Amino acid sequence: MQFLAPWMMLGMTAAAVPLVLHLLRRSKPMVVRFAAMEFLRKSVQETSKRIRFRDLILMLMRMGVLMLLAFAMARPTLSLISGSGPVDAAILVDVSRSMATVEGQSSRLEQAVKAAGALLDHLPKGSTARLFAVSDRVADLGIGQAGEFDSLREALANLAPTDRSGDLFPAFASAIDLLRSSPLSQRKVFLFSDMQPAGWQKQGDALRALAKNLPPATALHMVQTGTPVPSNLQVMSMSPVAGICFAGQRQAWQVRIQNQGDQPATDIVVHLGIADDPTGGETVRLDRLDGGEERAVAMDLLLPSAGYHPVLAKAGTDRLDRDNQLHKVIQARDRVRVLVVSGKSSMDGNRPAGFFLTHALRALVGDNSVGRLEVKEARPDRALPDFLDEADLLVLADPALAGPEGMRPDFLERITPWVKSGKPLWYFVGSNAANRADEKSHPLENLLYGLPQPVRPLAANQTQRLNHAAIPTGDWLGEFRTAPLDQVSQAEFKKITPITSSGNNAVARSLVRFNDGAPALLLAPLGNGLVVSAPWVPDLDFTDLPLRPSFVPLVQTLLAKTLEGAEDPRTLPVTGSLGIHLPSQESAKAGDFFWLAPGGVKLPVVTRKENDRLFCFNEAPMDKAGLWKLQSTGKSFQESDGLVAVQGAIDEGRELTPMQPAEIDDLFGLKVQHEQVTGDNLATWTTLGEISSRILPLVMLLFVLEALFAWWCGRPL
Repeated sequence: MQFLAPWMMLGMTAAAVPLVLHLLRRSKPMVVRFAAMEFLRKSVQETSKRIRFRDLILMLMRMGVLMLLAFAMARPTLSLISGSGPVDAAILVDVSRSMATVEGQSSRLEQAVKAAGALLDHLPKGSTARLFAVSDRVADLGIGQAGEFDSLREALANLAPTDRSGDLFPAFASAIDLLRSSPLSQRKVFLFSDMQPAGWQKQGDALRALAKNLPPATALHMVQTGTPVPSNLQVMSMSPVAGICFAGQRQAWQVRIQNQGDQPATDIVVHLGIADDPTGGETVRLDRLDGGEERAVAMDLLLPSAGYHPVLAKAGTDRLDRDNQLHKVIQARDRVRVLVVSGKSSMDGNRPAGFFLTHALRALVGDNSVGRLEVKEARPDRALPDFLDEADLLVLADPALAGPEGMRPDFLERITPWVKSGKPLWYFVGSNAANRADEKSHPLENLLYGLPQPVRPLAANQTQRLNHAAIPTGDWLGEFRTAPLDQVSQAEFKKITPITSSGNNAVARSLVRFNDGAPALLLAPLGNGLVVSAPWVPDLDFTDLPLRPSFVPLVQTLLAKTLEGAEDPRTLPVTGSLGIHLPSQESAKAGDFFWLAPGGVKLPVVTRKENDRLFCFNEAPMDKAGLWKLQSTGKSFQESDGLVAVQGAIDEGRELTPMQPAEIDDLFGLKVQHEQVTGDNLATWTTLGEISSRILPLVMLLFVLEALFAWWCGRPL
């Protein structure tokens, strides 16, 4: 028990006043004996004993009133760390991106750090404390024993919000696992977090199973920091409308902004420009964005030269400014050259199978970009190996692989090494895939995920559609999850080319699937290049997708992503792997390079030689979003070649309002202790609260009883 106003305990000395008054009233009378009153003496003695007993009770009641009143005025409190003896405490501090949300004059994390420091100050003597920083990974920051917590206080002071997402289950699992071997009788887990729903819902069922197997005498304490956020602007994405950027040409861009709150945001200033040129770019003002509303803002941007450029989009200000901006490193190109090798359409032999695809590619650029995107068509039997030397992308639209109209053997042999050198390939597999020299093998089988079989027509009631809802959020085709691009799922597929899995391409992943779960578009790395394969052809004999409004955006997205992905990824999620390939530098060493992280922190670089290039990468996990720069102490290379944009966890901007205690209890399957800290109670939250409010009614009751008893005794004073 502690006292918030301990000096008021001096008021207990007032309890001596009734005692003094009681002693003063005990005057000793003069004894005069006479015979007539002798028979009353014995009766008076017995009556006097009763009077003295009543006076004693009255005195004690008056002393009790004064002592309880002084006790209540001292504001006694009970400690949150109940029980006796030392405690083994696991302290989990949430450092996910949402903890950067501003609460008054400080952030949620700053409040959590102060509250955790107050906990260390109030742990019983001989206690042990373990400190963990929690996001989507768990960092063990050390242990303090026997009340020696200076190292933990220093670690707390150095904590800063990351740009990673939150996942609380691994932290609870690690803490509880360590507490199982604790020699102390009391074990407690304290979570200091804003209780954002995203951090709880990733592994909710696992939390319930974990809570069922808690070690004996283990208590869970949820310490919440943060208040509801009415509106939160978030830059969701930005991209050139054409999907690719041409140097020295002003192009249309689209910046997607969403209000993740439930209240409108007003007077929003949206800016798009080059990150290191704050005076350039374009600014647009939005009057209002309602809660939950998402809007695509049309803007223009000019990238002055070929090469990599850091582009920055910003939208307004609010309590969580980190997601109000988004960085992206874009490669501006002088031109893009696409080679399309098409077989004959199975519907119309006079039309190439890539007819609609070729026209979609040419529709991606405006009149002022004519000549910047070159689409070259070639028949399979007339495609020469030299054509690949002038191509940035190869598209195979169901070409025949053998026979008089099949691809030349020297062209076939050149494709695989060309892709491995760092180039992208699209391969649409259709009826002509069966036209090959060997039915048991495929000359491009290593580019696929198996061996193509004869085309299988689908009955009218069995036609397939693309399952847009199953596209992973944030993936290549993530924008096709929502309107209007989700209309891609309205296209019907009447034919599918079954492909028997050979296991040659275990690293392939689905960009989108059909309704039956089969892959509709597969992406796989091959050497330094990429292969996008499809068991269908963009021709009306297979699907009506080419007639849908979403076909051109689909081609545009695939073009932009494959051109970016065939190079080193220059825009990464914060969970990605940071690395850049440089031209071979024989004398280069790891010490010649370093990463300059956002905020100016220098991090070491690990290097290794890969063929004719030097790969510079970072082994440690990234925590900060923004521009990362590979720099050199002695080697010279273009500064723009070392730029990488890291984007923070997008889910951290959603649902900034904390979860309710009852919802958290339901996830654990048991009732846990909940506390809330604000700027006013950061130092006192470890108390369960004052008990003065419970003592004062007792004082009033005792005072009334004393008054009634005094009146009955005839002793008003």
